Amino acid sequence: MKLKSLILIIAISLYIIFQTFTIKPIFAESPRMSAVPLPQHSVQASVNDTTKLNQIIKKNIESLKSEPSALAESKQFAKSKKLNHFLAYKLFILAQNQRLIGNYQIGHNLDIEALELANKLNDKTLLANIYIDMAVSYRKTHKNEKAIEYSRKALAYASAVNDSTNMSIAINNIGNAYLQLKQYATALQFFKHSLKLEQTRKNMTGIAINLNNIGKVYLDKSNFSRAINYFSLSLEINKQMNLYRGMAICNTDLAHTFEKEGNFIKAQEHAKSALQQFLQSGSRKEISEAYIKLGVLNNKNGQIQHAIVNLKEGIKLSKGNDEIPNLVMAYLTLYNIYKAKQDFQKALHYNMLANLYEDSLSNLNLNSHFINNKASTSTIQEPLTDKAYNKYFSDGQQSWNKILLIIIFIFTVSIFALSWLFWFIKRRNTELSLKNSEIERINSELKQKSEALIKARQEAEKTASTKNRFLAHISHEIRTPLNSVLGFAELLKQSQTGGAQQYYLNSINSAGKSLLNLLNNILDFAKYDNENLSFKTEEINIREVIDESVNIFALKASEKKLQLLTDVQTSISNIILFNKMVLQQTLLNLVGNAIKYTQKGHITIKLTQEKGNKKNLLNLIICVEDTGIGIPEDQINNIFEPFYQANNFSESEGAGLGLSITQQLVSKMNGNIEVRNNPVSGTSFIIRFYDIPFLETSAHDVSHSKIIYKANKTKLLFINVKSNKTEDLVNSFEMQEFDVIDVGLGMTEAKKYIESVPLIVLCCLNKEETENTLNIIENISIKNNQKILIIQNHQLSSEHNVSNTKVINLEREDFKENLFNFINEFKENDNLDLFESQAQNISLDEIISDLNHIFRNCFENAYNSRILDEIESLCYQLDNIAGKYEMPHLNIFVREMQNNIKEFDISALDKQLELLKKQLSSTTGK
Repeated sequence: MKLKSLILIIAISLYIIFQTFTIKPIFAESPRMSAVPLPQHSVQASVNDTTKLNQIIKKNIESLKSEPSALAESKQFAKSKKLNHFLAYKLFILAQNQRLIGNYQIGHNLDIEALELANKLNDKTLLANIYIDMAVSYRKTHKNEKAIEYSRKALAYASAVNDSTNMSIAINNIGNAYLQLKQYATALQFFKHSLKLEQTRKNMTGIAINLNNIGKVYLDKSNFSRAINYFSLSLEINKQMNLYRGMAICNTDLAHTFEKEGNFIKAQEHAKSALQQFLQSGSRKEISEAYIKLGVLNNKNGQIQHAIVNLKEGIKLSKGNDEIPNLVMAYLTLYNIYKAKQDFQKALHYNMLANLYEDSLSNLNLNSHFINNKASTSTIQEPLTDKAYNKYFSDGQQSWNKILLIIIFIFTVSIFALSWLFWFIKRRNTELSLKNSEIERINSELKQKSEALIKARQEAEKTASTKNRFLAHISHEIRTPLNSVLGFAELLKQSQTGGAQQYYLNSINSAGKSLLNLLNNILDFAKYDNENLSFKTEEINIREVIDESVNIFALKASEKKLQLLTDVQTSISNIILFNKMVLQQTLLNLVGNAIKYTQKGHITIKLTQEKGNKKNLLNLIICVEDTGIGIPEDQINNIFEPFYQANNFSESEGAGLGLSITQQLVSKMNGNIEVRNNPVSGTSFIIRFYDIPFLETSAHDVSHSKIIYKANKTKLLFINVKSNKTEDLVNSFEMQEFDVIDVGLGMTEAKKYIESVPLIVLCCLNKEETENTLNIIENISIKNNQKILIIQNHQLSSEHNVSNTKVINLEREDFKENLFNFINEFKENDNLDLFESQAQNISLDEIISDLNHIFRNCFENAYNSRILDEIESLCYQLDNIAGKYEMPHLNIFVREMQNNIKEFDISALDKQLELLKKQLSSTTGK
């Protein structure tokens, strides 16, 4: 057995030595080169002349290795026959071929000769191609600075003739050179530039190559997710073009990326696809590499038998190709496989083979480095002279002889050392076997635990997905009938004047709104709990956001006789880059809670800022302070838990989600929130948002206007005789969003408003007062779109005929129903044209086209479902239309709708949707 192993080792050593001295460099990668057609006048030259010139070139090329000036005969003949153009292109093509088989020096000499002719002919297209070829040669020999220099020359010539093909190739080549220099940002910039050119040219092959190159940049930077995205895009394009080799290269890159990421299953899938595609359109070297790569991944995934089959097939093909690195990888993998199987004889056999090939590879690298150093001492710009050429190869031959002696000595010593090691290793087999068994047991346990964790994670993700789908579906199923209940309850309240029925309707309305608020809180909690959710930033006026929050809660605070105060630092930056919805939702939750749990005193919103970590960044501090009931100290740490309520709050409305949602929102915007009890009474919630960008503004640059929807209430002139009934009517009109101008019987004051208000109400006037008032209105002359409502308990004189007048009898039982119908009818008919545009030179057809798009894609979903998310999406689309066509009425309408969404005012939203449907239908004709 020992003798057989010794003979095998000697035979392998001699084979490797032989292969070391006969191996030829193989360059699998070839750059994309633009097609370079022969010039027209060269094609038209004499066939005999071109044939003879080809023969001379062929003879010269054969002797070019030993005689660098051998092309003189070809140049002389081409000059005499006026075939310089033909010769230049021919030399360039031959230079490419020499480079592709690894003869860089000969290829460079041919390019130099072609370059000289192209310069004389001033053929810029050919010059661009030659410089690209020379740049690739420099890059292949790791002279990346030279590669960049020559690629830039090629780019200059290609740009001069607007040759987009060569421009893209040159830029791509520069990117590859910077990639080898590990200057990733620069390489990425050039690859993206080349990609844009290829996209402009609609060259799918070029697009696929550049996407693959970008993927390699991210792979080198260990940004695996981006690398996978770009490799996948390149793969899809190659699939569309049915390019098997391109698909194979992309799958190989994906396999390598997933392997580095640790996802061996995915890596194996792509390696298998790469092998199948290389088998259809690949070189023997590429196929052998694919077999070995797949075998290595089979082993990592525990598919031992498949690994052995693929590795042995790869070894067979690699031996034919002299692919020593692949053999080393394959033998090492087989060594690990048989070692794990406790077949130590085969394990040792493959380990020795791996070591032998690895030693051979080291010597090849040493030799390659030695030759490169020798070559670098002579210039590559000009062809070598005869003397320098012979000396170069003579020195190389002497170096080979020295290396050969060293290799023989090393292998002789290695043979005897390995023989001794074989017997030493055999004695330790038992010990290693026991240790390996223990390791296998531990690995098996770890694998089982890992699989259990993966399965648990998948189940959790599936559960979370099911939860979100359930919440979205159930919210629609519950909110749709609930909106109807609230709507009908509101209608019934208008027709009931009091008693038990009014009490029951108020209870229905209150309970329904509480349920709707609970639903929306649960949905918000589920939405913001999503780890992948992110918020876009925009320019917002922070003072206006504070004002809006105060205005929203002003009525509630007034009803409880609480002071709602703001304390804003005078030097605070007005305009910041932030998410407005997050800031509004945070303030709504905290201020709403403060009002809910405060019975007397005040609620104060304090706003301060401090410097951030960098210039033009600030830290924003918001404090909402109240004088309410406070939180028990032993429960203050739990207040942000979902569905948790402190004992003090247990009897209040709500599900305990508001503070949890607030904490999630603050956290996602790089902030934190804390709570503490005030020394005397009440609670303070302090929020800090860190490193917020801001814009420099002065005080007069910032608008401090109030919220637009509050300033847009319909004005109503109320002429009346004061009584308890008129005071109740004033409250009723104000609840219906009217801005009531109450002048009593002061006609001098009333005349100031008669022409400007859309609605005039005469209430509880006697017959004479009514007639006098109508006479005054007739003399002033009201507009067609104005309305007059007379509320009284007597008949008017028939001699007065004031247009647009409605009379309602206050004493009738159906008074409230008649008044409610009048208000609804007035609001429907009195609304301004929402889609009236102030923009110049805007086509009506263009506006109608955009409105049709909104009607089909947004409005119908919002109108039919009445889901707040759908209505919010509709608001976003309408806001874009309002800005694009300068529609002020639509802008105000959208702001009102957004406010109703925030306050969950379902009844108001229903009315707005009905109005919007009516106006959309009348404008678009649908």
